Amino acid sequence: MEASSRARGFIARLWDAGAIAEGRALLDTALALVMALEPRLDGYQPFHAAQAALLARAGRNADSRAAYDRAIQLAPSAQDAAFLVRARENLPPDGQSEIIPPT
Repeated sequence: MEASSRARGFIARLWDAGAIAEGRALLDTALALVMALEPRLDGYQPFHAAQAALLARAGRNADSRAAYDRAIQLAPSAQDAAFLVRARENLPPDGQSEIIPPT
């Protein structure tokens, strides 16, 4: 299989995990799917942004902050980075899963 085809397959799995996570009961399943993709999508900024959002929903805010940090490093523009910085700054304390939406 061609490398770009494999990458598209991994990215499709990432978005599938996001859809699965829409149901709170399946959040752990979605997180497991996303975490399994990390070695293949480490350089893909949307992966880290999606990972950060899922970790935040699970109340794993320290891990979410680390994922946001990586997404910010890979952000393609200053505007994207600023959005991610606001999202990271709006994370509640560790252990709480209620997120304050970015302004």
